[in-house]
Parts: sequence; structure tokens; C-alpha cells
Amino acid sequence: MSHSLPVIVGFGGYNAAGRSSSHQAFRRMVFESLPSAEQQETVVGLACLMGLVQKQAQGYTDQDGTVLNVEQVDVNFRAQVLDGTLIRKIGLFDPSAVATALGSNSPILRINVPSSTCALKLTSTCSTFSTVPS
Repeated sequence: MSHSLPVIVGFGGYNAAGRSSSHQAFRRMVFESLPSAEQQETVVGLACLMGLVQKQAQGYTDQDGTVLNVEQVDVNFRAQVLDGTLIRKIGLFDPSAVATALGSNSPILRINVPSSTCALKLTSTCSTFSTVPS
């Protein structure tokens, strides 16, 4: 039986004890552990990033132009924000359409990347070759 494997992309160069502790992605990952005021702040911030509301001088406006306060943004958009963030299925992506060597009779999985992007030494199971651009 074949299973789709997700590709999880995270943000790098940050430390959970440092600058990323106030980063929206970090706050979303630990959302359930945050105090309710910080949860509300996270929902409002993510709703803004997702384009669900816009910050205005008088509060926040939704796509219909309705003016909302922080509590209303939280109540109206919390479910949508939580469902639309973190790991989720991407509707426009069909993993069965991705060409792969997995599941075939070939034991080789070939990934082509420019050698200039390889910062680490390759293991004995990896090999390199050069090609001349056509």
C-alpha cells in the first residue's frame, strides 16, 4: 500500500528561546499552551496575515467592511484561522501526480541540486556528477 509523505517546511535560523518566541508560526505551534489573551492576539495577527481582516484606525474590518474589535475578530475567525494554519492538506496539490521512484522497482531516488548549494559533505550512499548545461 502506498502512502503520501508530507513535506514539512519550517523557518530556520531562529531559536525557540530567542527571536522566534514572538513569531506567529511559533505561537501557532504552541497555541494551546498560550494564555487566553495571547491566543486571542495570535488569532487576530494570523487573521490579518491571512487577509481575513485588515487593521484600521477604528479597529479591524472584514471583507464586507464591517468594523470589528479584537474580541469579535477572535470569535468570528478563530475556527477559520486554526483550520487554515499548521500542517494541513493543500487543496490544489495532488500528491499522486508527483513523479517518484518510491514504490517502483528502482532502489535509487535521484534528486538534482546544484553542487554550490550543498554545504555538507555527502555520505557514502550519495554520489555526484557534473553536467554541462545545454
